[in-house]
Amino acid sequence: PRWRMADRGNVKVVCRVRPQNQIEVRNGGRECVNIPTDTEIEVVEDGAYNFTFDRVFGPSSTQLECFEYVAKPVVGDIMEGYNATIFA
Repeated sequence: PRWRMADRGNVKVVCRVRPQNQIEVRNGGRECVNIPTDTEIEVVEDGAYNFTFDRVFGPSSTQLECFEYVAKPVVGDIMEGYNATIFA
């Protein structure tokens, strides 16, 4: 199959960090998340907290990039008769 058989049935946790919106920028909001690698984020608000994910998409990521990684394999599995769910 197009998707790796070992990935089938596994839960993946993905994080997408959105860019600040116009209101946040206008009000002087500051970014509080660093993305050191494509699997880690660091929240730097009142200390530093690190989190690890299967994949992290930064503020400049596109909808297509996220779809290709998150949804496309799931749709492929569904088309092959497997049950699948995406929680957002």
